[in-house]
Amino acid sequence: MTLSQTEKLPAPVAIDGVVVTDVVARSLGVRLSETASGYQRLWWKTAHQQLKAAVENGWANHPFVWASTPTAYQVAHVQPADFSMLTVHFPVGTAGFSELISRPGLYAIAVIDRNSSRFLSVKFLHRG
Repeated sequence: MTLSQTEKLPAPVAIDGVVVTDVVARSLGVRLSETASGYQRLWWKTAHQQLKAAVENGWANHPFVWASTPTAYQVAHVQPADFSMLTVHFPVGTAGFSELISRPGLYAIAVIDRNSSRFLSVKFLHRG
């Protein structure tokens, strides 16, 4: 029996997110873009529900979701927030926060696994 017969392989999809900055709290909020398709809205909503349930259950049977920046990999954990938003808190001393908020055009790409209906990661970037 091969791996593909016993376990589903990830089927990632990348979805653009709009970023809201809270400088005082050193946090970034991510919401789904208004231009998202119907499928993207469904995947986002389902993945957000899964993430919320994981937090409520103490992360049982769900891996942490990490946020990355252009220069740092897995810098902070992603948490669910109200209204299907995601939040990422950058503790003092965490790499990347100042870099992110110092330039215009900040956006996020959230990667969701369509097979497990889970967020896999969030990456913050700047447009052009």
